[in-house]
Amino acid sequence: DYQQLTLVRRLPDLEPRLAACRFVGVPTVRDADGLAMSSRNRYLDASQRARALAIPACVSLVQQMCAEGASGEEAEQAGRDVLAAADGIQLDYVVVRAPDLGACPRHGEARVLVAARVGSTRLLDNGPVTIRGERA
Repeated sequence: DYQQLTLVRRLPDLEPRLAACRFVGVPTVRDADGLAMSSRNRYLDASQRARALAIPACVSLVQQMCAEGASGEEAEQAGRDVLAAADGIQLDYVVVRAPDLGACPRHGEARVLVAARVGSTRLLDNGPVTIRGERA
């Protein structure tokens, strides 16, 4: 979970004994169908799992739109629209944020963060985003 990693990386600021610790993030591991691997996936039945594939599709769309010149806000809205149209998904959020989880930058590196429920299971996904700049 990217948000947890970001918070854990801040722990040395709060606890000096952790100053020598280095926290290393790794890319999200995905199942063959594209769903981010999670222990929560076991709570999904086959139908729910199929619907949950809209979540990585949302992440991919936001990444593509930003790379093609959309603003983070435009891409967020498109991602929300994808999940709102998906049957059986209750959206918590789709946001594009700076790598430190600050406000969405106008240009440069960022992160798309998604949380949604499929049935009673809350799923998270994220991915790197490069914001190229607003479309002309």
